[in-house]
Amino acid sequence: EEPEVWATLTERDSYIYRDDNDFEVFIDPNGDELEYYELEMNALNTVWDLFLNKPYDDGGQADHSWDIEGLKTAVHVNGTLNHPGDVDESWSVEIAFPWEVLAEYAHKATPPESGDVWRVQFCRVEYRVDVVDGKYQIRPGNRRDWLWAPQRTWVHDPEDWGYVYFSTDQEDIMPVVSATTRLAATVGQPTPLEFTVVLAGSLEVFPQMRVDLSPIGLSSTFPLQHQGGGQYTASTTITLLQTGRYCLQMMVETAEGGDWYRLFTVTLDVYPKGDMIIYEEGPGDGWTVEAYKAVFDLQATDCVHSGSTSHAITPQQWGNVKYLFEDPEGFSPSGYTHLEFYIHPGVARIPEIMVLVRPGVIGVRLTNLGIDFERREWQQVQIPLAEISGDVISSISLFLPTEVEGSFYIDDMRLVAEKVDIPAAVEEITAATAVPLGYALAQNYPNPFNSQTMIRYDLLEAGEVRLSLYNLCGQLIRTLVEGHRPAGTYSVVWDGQNNTGRDVASGVYLYRIKTDAGTITRKMLVLR
Repeated sequence: EEPEVWATLTERDSYIYRDDNDFEVFIDPNGDELEYYELEMNALNTVWDLFLNKPYDDGGQADHSWDIEGLKTAVHVNGTLNHPGDVDESWSVEIAFPWEVLAEYAHKATPPESGDVWRVQFCRVEYRVDVVDGKYQIRPGNRRDWLWAPQRTWVHDPEDWGYVYFSTDQEDIMPVVSATTRLAATVGQPTPLEFTVVLAGSLEVFPQMRVDLSPIGLSSTFPLQHQGGGQYTASTTITLLQTGRYCLQMMVETAEGGDWYRLFTVTLDVYPKGDMIIYEEGPGDGWTVEAYKAVFDLQATDCVHSGSTSHAITPQQWGNVKYLFEDPEGFSPSGYTHLEFYIHPGVARIPEIMVLVRPGVIGVRLTNLGIDFERREWQQVQIPLAEISGDVISSISLFLPTEVEGSFYIDDMRLVAEKVDIPAAVEEITAATAVPLGYALAQNYPNPFNSQTMIRYDLLEAGEVRLSLYNLCGQLIRTLVEGHRPAGTYSVVWDGQNNTGRDVASGVYLYRIKTDAGTITRKMLVLR
């Protein structure tokens, strides 16, 4: 999904990812992690194709003169292209690679034979933009990369690319029936991890299955036990000391003593125990305060939001106040949803205050959040971290771009932790062996509901699926399913919470499924 579909480059072999949103394809046709192809496309259907003899980190050199002869590409824009101000929905690409070109570095004839394995990666580069004076303007430091197969370093590391297995036998590539794909833990607390995988058809004959726990400091070959009937299980207990998202690879062995291949990825989210206090009756643990062209009192008592003290700030003209984390390298904000604090203008005359989360450079003006500095009362500030922070946070600054007269007050500043509640019932295929007659989205049950409800959907063919919830204003509430799914009948449980883990209010909500075949929308009713 993309509310602003835009592109600027029109010349072939332009460095598309530097200036435009793009979609990228990487192909290693014999899986040796050498001699691979790269293709990039933007929404104007401009392409950049190149060849690398080996990864950049190994001294590889890109051949920009190499072209994919006979390449066919197309772009579909669901909305308008390069029309600032309106709201678009998405853009998609279609690509046809000639087998003859891909054979060049496969070092064998193409098309592939049954049993061949190639390494492939897909990447989506996205820049967030603002519309300024009727034109798109990229927000500094707001590039995001989305990957098909998780990468430990960066995309030019073929060791982490996905596997494409070619087969002429339908029974040879039967899907996963159900599996543990998402786990959660709380930092510093012992947490049991339980893995369950059920395989369909001939996949039961895989002699071994294991999960790679090396990202969390455990064995890279943690085995699952075959319980019969295609069901594999394993369990262990961990205590992790760092918040963040860890990608654990579920691996299968194709034959006794054969190669190991990634089957899917298990996402482990490690959440903080609670909110991180930055200021509350003084600086929080690990935080200090400094000021430039301002004086402050960390124990002010004349104007307090809660407790007995607040942080009084008296600018000498313009300047800034910084809340500094003890480690200058910063910390990961993973598991925190937003920055929250309270501000009281006191008697100060304040034209504007900007909040900056370093090391980023994006500032948020408090007046744009509805803060009225003429109201002489405490006002709550909430800023989603996704809007202002990157992978780390080292400091939080209050910047006064113009001269301020008098004192104002800050209190109860914190990073708000995401609620850890994750539904126990996650997505699963409920009819693995029966292919549905078509695409369908069933009415949720029960409906109306209070605490949780189940949504069922059918996929006639394998493809990309997105199942999302919206309020009646069209605002996204929760994404329940996103990614590639085999054909089958699925069910997913919604616990009545939004993407930040908070219960939604009573009312009518929309749930929408998007597939390659189109979009289906239904209504549901929440009663609290």
